[in-house]
Parts: sequence; structure tokens; C-alpha cells
Amino acid sequence: MGEQGKKYRPGLNYIEQINWFWRVNIEYDFTGNESKLYFYLLHISNSLGWKNPFRQSFRQIQLGSGISKNSIKSSLKRLIESDLISVVNGKNGNPRNHENKTIYKLLRESNFDHQVNPQVCTQSESQSGTITKGKDKDKPKLLSEVDKTTLVSPLIDYFEIAFSFWEMFKENLVELKISTAEIDKAKFDTWVNPIQLLIESDKKTVDEIREVYTFIKEDDFWGENIRSTTKLRKRNRDKEKYFDKLLYQSRNGKARKSNNARSKKGAETAKTVESILTRIEQTQS
Repeated sequence: MGEQGKKYRPGLNYIEQINWFWRVNIEYDFTGNESKLYFYLLHISNSLGWKNPFRQSFRQIQLGSGISKNSIKSSLKRLIESDLISVVNGKNGNPRNHENKTIYKLLRESNFDHQVNPQVCTQSESQSGTITKGKDKDKPKLLSEVDKTTLVSPLIDYFEIAFSFWEMFKENLVELKISTAEIDKAKFDTWVNPIQLLIESDKKTVDEIREVYTFIKEDDFWGENIRSTTKLRKRNRDKEKYFDKLLYQSRNGKARKSNNARSKKGAETAKTVESILTRIEQTQS
């Protein structure tokens, strides 16, 4: 296989995934079909040697799980909404063609810090085509220490967006005289996965991400209270994701700004994320 063919796939295990499912179930109260579909996907991943993500056609899932077409569609929607899985829809064409099949990924949000994104490799890995062994293999990478030249597309775009948010959040905290100790320890997966999910699972557009970024940058209240990309996908007491709430406020109100002292670095960061989003927008068109 080529350099990009050798990709580390984070290990999963039944106990952790089952426990995670039942914790999420406390809030979502899954139906029998939703539970059955999740455990079928878990079974497929295990059967493939805990391959994650993996590909399956809709027909394969329908035959393997014994669930009707409409029930699968509604169940997938709920599992995606609960952040148990992410789905990248397949392409039109021969469903037996592996490349046309839909990509499924089992998520483990409670343990993001201990995962290694399957599209990330170190310099030594990409050059030698082997996986680094030893204690460093599972050591989470700090977001600020990742060399973006080791990332493959589209992950590099997600990383750059996450990093731009990280810079902006940190600048907000500095301006508000709040310690940055916690944000300085930001891990790669914890920050990049939410951006990837916003785009691939939540189907947020480039314009919407741009709006929310600008709103947080200019709003003192949210500049203090939003300190990670993970929180953008968290739900508030009304079970509304913060991203959607921020998007609504950006379109229906003015930013609560107590002063005009946003740093020049903040403006530079805004230009950076603008160029990244524009590039993604051009790629999608």
C-alpha cells in the first residue's frame, strides 16, 4: 500500500462502547430499532477487526439487521443526533462498488482524548509506512503541536478551522484576563472531531460556520463562555445545540460587546479562518 494506505485505526472494545451507549440512552431513550441498528454497526466493526470507520451499503445493513428501510433511515438520524455515530453518505452508482458505499464511524465522545484520528500520521509513519510502537502511539497530540503537513485532505481543513477557533478563544480569554491554562492543553481529537462532525454529520454550511465564528469573536458574553469547539455541539438546557443558538443570535441580535479592544491578532485570525472556509466552499462547489 502507498503512504496514505497505512492508516492507524483506533481500537474499540465492546465493554466501553456498550457502556457509552447506555449512558447516552439515559437522555435519548432509544427505540428497539435504534438500539438494534447501533449494535449491528458495532458488530460489523468488530467483525472487521474493529475497523473504524468502515463502509457498508444500505442493502447490507437492511439484510444484516433485519430492519426496514424507513426504520433504518429514522434510526440513523437519531444515532447521528446523539453523537453515537457519524455517517458520510455514499456515492450514486453500483452499490457493490466499495468506493460507493456509505462510511460509518462509531464515536466515543467520552474518550476523545485517547483516540487517534484515523487520518492522522506522524512524519516517521508516513515515510516508513509503519505504525509507531510503544507508549507514544496512544499519546494524545496537543493541537498546538500538530504538524499540519502530516495531515491528509479533508482533515487538514478541519484542523485549520479548529486551530483558528482555538486561537480566537485563547485571545478572548487573554483579553478578559482569564487563565488559558486549560485551553493550552487542547488535544487534537477533542478539537478537530467536533468541526468534522459539524460539517459531515450536522451538515453545517461554510457560511454558517463563518457566521458563528464572527459572532463569538465579537460578543463578550459568548467570548467568555464558549472555550472549545466541543461546546459548539453540546446541548443547553433546552436541548438545543450551542452552535444553533449562536447562529440564531447572530442573525437576530447584536453582539454584546462591552469594549472595542479586540486585538489585532483576533482580526488576523478572522482573516485566516475566512480564507480556510472560502477554500472549502470552493472545493464543495
